[in-house]
Amino acid sequence: MSKFLNIVLTKHVNYGIIFPEIANMGHSIEKRIKAVEAYNKNRKIHAVARKYSINAATLWRWNKWYQCLGKKDLGSVNTRKELEIEIMMLKEKKPDLTLQQAKTLLTSKKISIKRIYNIWKKYGLIARSPAAPFAAYGPLTAESTKTLAQVKLILKENGNEKNLSIAGKLLSELPSFPDNHESILTQIPDKYLSWRRRLDKLDAEFATTPKPVLHKKIKKIRHHLQKQGLHYSALLAGVFEILIMHWMRMPKDEIKLNLELQKQKGKLREPVLNLALSFLAGTAYTEMLDVKNSYRYVRRLQKLQRSLPYVQTYTLIGDLLTFITDYKNAIVFYKKAFSCKHSKPMNINLRLKISLALAIAGDYRTVEGSYLKNIGIKPDSHNYDTFSLIKALCAFGQGKIDKARNWLQQCLERSKREQLRNYIYTANSCLASISCALGRPKDARKILKKVRHLQLKYRLQRAVKVMDIVLGSMHISEKYDQIPTLCILKKLSRAQQSLKSADYYSAFQYARKKGQTGFFHRMIVFFPESVLALLKKGKPTNIPNSILRLPIFNKAAPVFHIKYLGNTVIYRNHKYIRVKLNPQEESLFIQIAQRAGEPGKIINLREIIDNYWQKSRNPANRLAHVLVQLRKKLNIPKHTLCTVRHSNASRICNMGFFVTTDYNDFTINLIQARAFENLNEWPSAKNKYREAFCMIRGAPFRNIYDNWADSQRHIILSMIEHQMSLYINSSRLHKNESEAIFLQKRLDSILHG
Repeated sequence: MSKFLNIVLTKHVNYGIIFPEIANMGHSIEKRIKAVEAYNKNRKIHAVARKYSINAATLWRWNKWYQCLGKKDLGSVNTRKELEIEIMMLKEKKPDLTLQQAKTLLTSKKISIKRIYNIWKKYGLIARSPAAPFAAYGPLTAESTKTLAQVKLILKENGNEKNLSIAGKLLSELPSFPDNHESILTQIPDKYLSWRRRLDKLDAEFATTPKPVLHKKIKKIRHHLQKQGLHYSALLAGVFEILIMHWMRMPKDEIKLNLELQKQKGKLREPVLNLALSFLAGTAYTEMLDVKNSYRYVRRLQKLQRSLPYVQTYTLIGDLLTFITDYKNAIVFYKKAFSCKHSKPMNINLRLKISLALAIAGDYRTVEGSYLKNIGIKPDSHNYDTFSLIKALCAFGQGKIDKARNWLQQCLERSKREQLRNYIYTANSCLASISCALGRPKDARKILKKVRHLQLKYRLQRAVKVMDIVLGSMHISEKYDQIPTLCILKKLSRAQQSLKSADYYSAFQYARKKGQTGFFHRMIVFFPESVLALLKKGKPTNIPNSILRLPIFNKAAPVFHIKYLGNTVIYRNHKYIRVKLNPQEESLFIQIAQRAGEPGKIINLREIIDNYWQKSRNPANRLAHVLVQLRKKLNIPKHTLCTVRHSNASRICNMGFFVTTDYNDFTINLIQARAFENLNEWPSAKNKYREAFCMIRGAPFRNIYDNWADSQRHIILSMIEHQMSLYINSSRLHKNESEAIFLQKRLDSILHG
């Protein structure tokens, strides 16, 4: 203690360099009063500042003190501010300094522990809020509230360089910056802000700035803070740097910096700082597939929750458990967070987190009946992508394939660039599951292979391992047994090979134990033989009947695939059917494919009659004849395509067959292409665009002229024209003129040929 005392008391610190407001405190009290009174008289801040040879921001600050303290105490601000800075610097220079140690160092100045505590809290160096564990924000004080109001007025008057400079200096002089007001910092260029304010500004830019740019900035800020002796602030900058590396998937670098920060903070017992570092270390070890160390940090977080029983603490523990893919325990902590007092945005966020975890756990009814009911998320909401992904997972678990596909399309369409890196894996694996469930395993493998190289690029190691196991290209080592998703797949792979009931039940019980029944439902379609063996023996599969009715398990269910982006071609169970449908039959079957392509879907009979037989005397007979011909030509069992009367309305019902179309495949490929393009993955995007446009063999509904067909033809051709035009522009931006010229000719031939 004595050695540290000597260093602090004897080492000279140039506070004027670190805190610019100290540099201008040499002015006499008379000069200050005259300058303030002159400003209050004519309100021309720049003119008065030039007259008295001071900075406009300094004059603004003097006026603020004058209004609060009056003439008498205006001169005493020097001493008070210098003492406050000295007390603050004790903590900045040695982060693990205690209040008692600080009081000992300041014995000659007779400062109470309470005052030291209040000053450190004012500067955000103690009792930090768990609401922003990764940011450097401090409390909202009367001083910061007034300064923010003044800065807003300055910027509102004129956003010129002089006013920006004044605003930047006023903000830089704040002891700390309050949370939920950071948007004002984005209006001020970095050159007008102190290094501490630049750190606060980075948090405001987190969602909009590319992570490599943020990483470069935060490293520079951290090194400058260390040079200036602001070691506590440098610690906070280090936490934010690890968070950025977490988004960039750099787990080894995260662990290295985390250990460095642990040494720098010494014996500091700051719960919020330890909370942030423990969470980031746990996620980094998970990325490295070291679940043993990840659980070690889960236990640390559980200890910290005793002193931080807040919604943010429980949420972070739940988040870390979802990284480990232990959803059963994650749901427990999310529900604890949900039971705490929280704001409306946090309420929606928690309901989405719980819903996603429950969907993966296979509890689809609770998701849609409790947590997503009346949640109020609309297509233009910023979290609609998460909402649509949850709806897709629930739809698949309930055997609603068409609905799941539509929700996945919306998820990919509305995902922001940073979220796409995670969602592109989940969405594509779900699309692969859908293809496999419809008896198209080759298409499923194709989807997984095309997205695998992106997972490698983004260092999504667990996702890569999952794909490798599903594709059968990886021997599963015992070291991965602690990772629930990989362990489930390992058990399913063993059950597929052995066809033993015990192996299958072992996989299912483990999935249920870890809260991954929903994941089990999506993955079991890649290992169908183990389920078929149980069905053959008459044993229970513990899988919902809605999934068992899917073609991959129900071999009796007919699966049709109709291509109508050109001359109509129909396949049944992947075999080409040599059949000649007349225009009316062809149009009706395509309409059934589009609107009722899976069991349980219906079409209102009145809509069909109005479209085809509006002027007919006996439309019911005409419809019955067409349905008979369709069933005969396509070999559809009578009971699976029929008309029923329900609630005074007749309907055409699909009671047992599946129909997919090339138009659905076309739209999915386009959405995937746009998602790749948003990720700046042009080669992958280009391949998807080509794959989509190769499906167009000509104008759809050729020689079909009913109202529905005419309307659909117009919609499809307009969409093709729009999407091809976008791709042509993108090709030119990527200097691929030959591709653009070829596509333009192709577009002209489709539209006019």
